[in-house]
This record gives sequence, structure tokens and C-alpha cells, in this order.
Amino acid sequence: MANNEMLELVNYKKLDAVIFDMDGVLIDSEPFYAGRFERFFRAFDKPYTQEIKSQLAGASNQLEFEIVRRYWGEDISVDELKSMFKQVNSLIRPDYREIANLGASEVLTRLSEAGLKLALASSSAMETIRLVLESLELTDYFSVIISGNMFRQSKPHPEIYEHTVEMLDTTADRCVAVEDSTYGIQSAVAAGLRVIAVRDERFGYDQTPADRLIDDLRELPPLLGLKHNQGHW
Repeated sequence: MANNEMLELVNYKKLDAVIFDMDGVLIDSEPFYAGRFERFFRAFDKPYTQEIKSQLAGASNQLEFEIVRRYWGEDISVDELKSMFKQVNSLIRPDYREIANLGASEVLTRLSEAGLKLALASSSAMETIRLVLESLELTDYFSVIISGNMFRQSKPHPEIYEHTVEMLDTTADRCVAVEDSTYGIQSAVAAGLRVIAVRDERFGYDQTPADRLIDDLRELPPLLGLKHNQGHW
């Protein structure tokens, strides 16, 4: 990873867009998702290990059930696993407002005011993305909203970011991605984007390929050269 103390990211004036991941960036959802998979494994008397937890963290819907199948210990299809998972977790949904990361709306406002286009590129299903954005009243900030379910392969494959950049009518060198997970960072890097990662040490993410780590979304505008705007945070 580049030296976090020395690195200077491109100034916002040389950018066209900032592309956000959702889970782990706008909302702290991974603990909830991990809990659902632990409940699923326990319901069928399967061991749920730290290794499985780390493998699943940040995985797309397509990838996560391939991972589950790998650790299930018996011959079973992905479709069967998805059906069983829904039976265990169908009535469990978080209050997204309670797990929203601090400063999301203020940061999006600040970047928009600076003339930057904003996009969302998430591995989650579009139904979930819409529900989260509507719950947090963030939908109108994003000119482009992309789900990993739109592609044969989502993160860590770069196609989701390549497609998002194309939809923004710009180039990867004029975009910055805000990510957190191993898969998300790999995807953005492979697509040629600079990556700012929200630091998370709970799930064993490899965040070393990111250009910069931040602990709070509110660090993002100053990192891109936007001075503090009194009246926001």
C-alpha cells in the first residue's frame, strides 16, 4: 500500500466522480450479515468458523453462496442453500438508520456541492440498495446506481466498476472509489481506480492495495482537497 502519511490523492478539481460502495461504507452492515450466516450454519449444525466469516465478509450474493457450499461439508447446490438460508432468515432485516455510518449525507452533500458526480456500485441486490438509500434519504445524491447482480461476476471482478465509470461518461483515472472489503478494493484497483478504504479490522480484510485508509467518512472531503465547510459537520 502507498505510504498513508506521504500520499497525496488527486485534487477534487481533477476528478469527475466518486464511486461509493454501500455495505461497510454508507452502512455498517457486515456484522448483521455475519450474524445471519452464523444463524444459518448453526440451524443446520454446521461449524461457523472465523475463516468462513472472513471469506464471506464483503462477498457478492453470487459469491457468498459458492463460499458457503465450499464449507458445507456435503454435496448441495447453490440454489438449495439459498432456499434454506431464506427459510432461516426471511423475517430478519436491520433498521438501516441504526447502522448508518456517521456523516454520510453531509459528505455526499459536500462532494455534490463541489461539482463531483456521485455513483453507487454495490454487490447487493438492487432491491436492497433501493431500500437502504430510501431509508437513509440518500437516493437523490447518486446519478448512477449499479448492483453486482447486473453482471455474471461481481466484485472482485472489475466489471462493476468498469461499467459504472462508463455510465458516468468518464475514465477511471478521473474517479475515486470508496471501499472497505478485500473484494471491493480488488475490484476497484483492477478497474484502474484510486481507492480510499474505510478501515475495518473486524473481518480480516486485506486493505493494503488501497491508496489511503480513513477511519471516518468525514475524512474524505479534506482528503480530496475540499476545505471544511462550516454548516456541515
